[in-house]
Amino acid sequence: MGPFGNGEIPDARRPNPQRSLRAIADLEEQVPRDHPLRRIKAVAEAALERLSPEFDRVYA
Repeated sequence: MGPFGNGEIPDARRPNPQRSLRAIADLEEQVPRDHPLRRIKAVAEAALERLSPEFDRVYA
């Protein structure tokens, strides 16, 4: 089996569609305003804000 896992060797003359695939999305727009992840994010951000001085001290 080849290095690509399927036994095939890619054709170098064929363009790789993954090279040109780009997704641009604003994640804030993708998550509904009332989604539970928004509350979790707010709690996590508040905790990290409180811990930031400690992180600065430890990793300085």
